[in-house]
Amino acid sequence: MPLLVPEDSPLRSPPDTCPLKQIVAFDALRYSLDMVGLAYDRLADDLLALSAQGLGSKPPTDAFTSAFLNAWSVIDGSYRLYQVLHRVPGLKRVPQLEVDLRSIAEVGELRHGVQHLDERL
Repeated sequence: MPLLVPEDSPLRSPPDTCPLKQIVAFDALRYSLDMVGLAYDRLADDLLALSAQGLGSKPPTDAFTSAFLNAWSVIDGSYRLYQVLHRVPGLKRVPQLEVDLRSIAEVGELRHGVQHLDERL
């Protein structure tokens, strides 16, 4: 499966003139994006496999667990991406970034509800 960040992306090889904090932030962005992309691809594969089995057959026990795991990885990774984007030094807050941040922020409530479920049990 191809990663979300292309091999020739500046996130994979930032200029030597970048401050170390910015390079670390770019690494965090790249890994966050790639992790969300990988989990999304795996979730899509899981769901396709489940739907291909049809309604009458019982899926393997781990099929739903794998789908939930990958769905959670998409949610948690998206929230991590949101957090990292707020902390990248020197990142210009252009209008499109603000729109993207508002969209990503919507996963926060779902993520916190599941992540802190133990506190409400």
